[in-house]
Order: sequence, then structure tokens, then C-alpha cells
Amino acid sequence: MRETLRHQIQAAPATWTVGLRKFLTADAVAASNSIEGFTLTSSPP
Repeated sequence: MRETLRHQIQAAPATWTVGLRKFLTADAVAASNSIEGFTLTSSPP
């Protein structure tokens, strides 16, 4: 199932997949930084 979904998304990427990828990347960076003792907020300065 995972393989099939991956091929469908790569064949016809929708706008939501771009937003999802950006969100997941930002979430991973925030989690990594919080482990190292840095705190990030998602609100603009």
C-alpha cells in the first residue's frame, strides 16, 4: 500500500502534498532543535 501511494503522489503531485512536505520538514527541524535545547516558534517576528 505504501509503495502504491508513493507512486500515485509522485505521478500527480497535488498542491496539498507540497504543503505537507514543507510542514513535515519544519516539524522535524523543530523537534531536532528542541532536543538540542533551542526553542522555535511558528509565529512571525
